Amino acid sequence: MAKVLDGLPDDAARKLMINYGKERWNAAKIEAIIAEGAAWAKKHGVHLTCNEFGVYRKAPPADRNRCIEDMRKALEKYNIGWCMWDYATEFGVVTGPPGRRVPDADTLHALGLTAPAP
Repeated sequence: MAKVLDGLPDDAARKLMINYGKERWNAAKIEAIIAEGAAWAKKHGVHLTCNEFGVYRKAPPADRNRCIEDMRKALEKYNIGWCMWDYATEFGVVTGPPGRRVPDADTLHALGLTAPAP
């Protein structure tokens, strides 16, 4: 947090980031929120899908992929369909310019997928 806070332009932005940090997002918190949605869906007899989730590519890779994996596992635990946001830009599954994009192996692993054979 300290590195991020030092780079923020004003007190309002710093306050928002501090409050966000106090929320302590982790796998258990993600699962609790997903469980709440799943319980609502079961009560009302509907199916759910999470049409987009992801983490900004500039986040530390280990943190990014842990969050992606935690989200995927929680969604799958409650039988909720999902798709990653997005394919090739700031939240992408692949890296590189058009025509030379390659799958990010760590992100594929976090999604429970495997990289295509070379």
